[in-house]
Amino acid sequence: MKGIFDRFEGDYAVIEIDGQTHDVSNSIVDAFIKVGDVVTYGSQNRLK
Repeated sequence: MKGIFDRFEGDYAVIEIDGQTHDVSNSIVDAFIKVGDVVTYGSQNRLK
């Protein structure tokens, strides 16, 4: 699944997928993510 990283909100990263936002735990987000990055939900349950 691919989306666009929008922002951090507390313990969550907000990802836009198909025009809707989804909150995912910061624990699965790559440390080097930046606003506007295209992210992929990887096979190891991490966004990168």
